[in-house]
Amino acid sequence: MALSVGAGVFAIEMAFSLLWLRRARYGPLEWLWRCLTWWRLVPNWSHQGQRSRTVRVREFVLVQ
Repeated sequence: MALSVGAGVFAIEMAFSLLWLRRARYGPLEWLWRCLTWWRLVPNWSHQGQRSRTVRVREFVLVQ
C-alpha cells in the first residue's frame, strides 16, 4: 500500500515538474527562496519570444 502511494505521489510530482518548467525559469521553491532573499519579486515566467534555456535530457528536464 505504501509503495503504491509513494509511486503515485512521485508520478504526480514528475508531471507537475514537467508542466511547471516548460513555462518557468525556476522551480516554485527556488523562486520563493530568491524572492525572500532578494526582498523583491523575481520574474519567473519565460516569455514566448525569447529562447528557452531548458535542455531536455531523456525524460528529465535540466535548467542551465
